[in-house]
Amino acid sequence: MSEAVTHVAPGQHQTFRPAPGVVFHVLHKGPHCQVVLHELEPGTTYQCPPHPGEELRVVLTGEVTFAVAGQDYPTPVGGTVHHSSLVEHGFRTEARPASFLTLALAGGHDLTALFRGAGAGEAQR
Repeated sequence: MSEAVTHVAPGQHQTFRPAPGVVFHVLHKGPHCQVVLHELEPGTTYQCPPHPGEELRVVLTGEVTFAVAGQDYPTPVGGTVHHSSLVEHGFRTEARPASFLTLALAGGHDLTALFRGAGAGEAQR
């Protein structure tokens, strides 16, 4: 049985500019997960509306302060923040540009499905 493959060549990703100083590059968009590269100018603040799912963020350059459920999490390069997307959440930068990746998982699905076919999780079925 053949598995579906999504391939996007460099430079062909969808790009959005939802606010001044904020650029989103959608690197992958599937039925259960999405990967987005965020590029932020200095002094940028962005608030995300609550939605089903969860998010894992990894800071690649600069420092990003993630605001989640009313608490700030200053996060330097290599740091991560994971949270439910149902709570208020957003991010901001201070004096330097920054970038981070977000792996967003859709809510209400079987998380082990993400690993089937790759050898991991097979024994848990």
